[in-house]
Amino acid sequence: YTHNKSNYGMAVEPAFKLVTENQRKNEVWYQDLTDNLILSQNRFFINKVKLDLDLSYQNNNRKLKGEPNDSINDMVDMTLQTFSYRLKAAHTFNQKLRMVAGVQGLYQNNQNGDAPDHVLPDAGINDISLYTLLQYEFSKLKLEGGIRYSYRDIDVPYQEAGGGHSHEEEEEHEEEDEEEYIEFNNHYNNLSASIGATWTINEQNLIRLNLASAFRAPNLAELTQHGKHGVRFEEGNPDLQIQQNLEIDLGYHLHTRHTTLDISVFYNHIFNYIHLAPTADTTEDGDIIYRYLQAEATLYGGEASLHIHPHPIHWLHILATYSQTIGQYATGDYLPLIPASDLYLEIKLEKQQWKFLRNIYLEGGVDIVFAQNHPSQYETNTPAYKLVNMGFGFDIQCKRNLINFNIKAANLLNVNYYDHLSSLQYLNIYNMGRNISAAVKIPFNLKN
Repeated sequence: YTHNKSNYGMAVEPAFKLVTENQRKNEVWYQDLTDNLILSQNRFFINKVKLDLDLSYQNNNRKLKGEPNDSINDMVDMTLQTFSYRLKAAHTFNQKLRMVAGVQGLYQNNQNGDAPDHVLPDAGINDISLYTLLQYEFSKLKLEGGIRYSYRDIDVPYQEAGGGHSHEEEEEHEEEDEEEYIEFNNHYNNLSASIGATWTINEQNLIRLNLASAFRAPNLAELTQHGKHGVRFEEGNPDLQIQQNLEIDLGYHLHTRHTTLDISVFYNHIFNYIHLAPTADTTEDGDIIYRYLQAEATLYGGEASLHIHPHPIHWLHILATYSQTIGQYATGDYLPLIPASDLYLEIKLEKQQWKFLRNIYLEGGVDIVFAQNHPSQYETNTPAYKLVNMGFGFDIQCKRNLINFNIKAANLLNVNYYDHLSSLQYLNIYNMGRNISAAVKIPFNLKN
């Protein structure tokens, strides 16, 4: 059982002055999030079959608190209940052939309270998937293939878009614009399939190749969204179709005693690509309207990581990773909300023992994020930036237990920067500045 309660401040225009005058206390314009999760994970062995059964129930309540002087303090009061299940069976026929099959799904119910704003409508969602996966190994070649059938049903009863009146109140508001009301019921189903191969050239080198075709059904937000998120107003699109893709990826892996090198590239062609895009339209309050759109698109890019850990000086680790994603419409124009290219460099020093300390480490790294100079229409460029991070930690032996201490500092130089995916840059709000955290982990062991 997990319980989590958090209060997150909100970056909206009415909050700025009030929050500053209130010394940034969470008393106005914040989200009150309460989450309860019960999870049961089970494993059974029936002859040669390994069976996993996972069941969970989650109750998530989201409240948005406005100004205490307003007649309505709770602007949003939304409860999402989710029951999910997964049953997976694995069977090894012999040393070469293995099969996995299963079923998984969930049922969700979203219900709004008396608060006036409904970020998402009252709705019921039912998902179920059946899948099977086969693995076969030759001497140096491993093949893997799988197929999956998925079904999704979404039911949104008649109600006002963005909140307000129930079906019973319809007659009292006949003068309202019909476009402000929503009602939606649809189901989606399709097959996904993949095939992959891993060729082990020798103990140090291997190559992976995967081909896949998958589908994704639109979700509740993409279909019905009608409300403000931070500084932008998001509108769903009930006419969205199933998104289908054809994808290929290739990877090379070199693992030696002193070096680990991983390189992968991918190419993903998507039909009816569902995405959120800014438009030239604004609300009466001046907020930019973002709409969910569909178009034929391509995403491609790659990632490379290098880890040098020379054994003559085994306490030294040098790590470098680079990732890049490019997204384009079939017309050649660039897609919105595509992250900038990123290069991360890190040096880590380790020592297993020094006096009474164990597992000592000191690490420092720099995250080099390149400029995003390929925005979509109505997007803006985002300049490059560099972030310096550091960390230090150790364990202390206490009888049979290890007590762990660590300190981490992110954005140590307190750089002002915008992440290209941030929705706050249009309010001239930077991403988080210098952030230092300390943690102590004390294990408690129960013994018979």
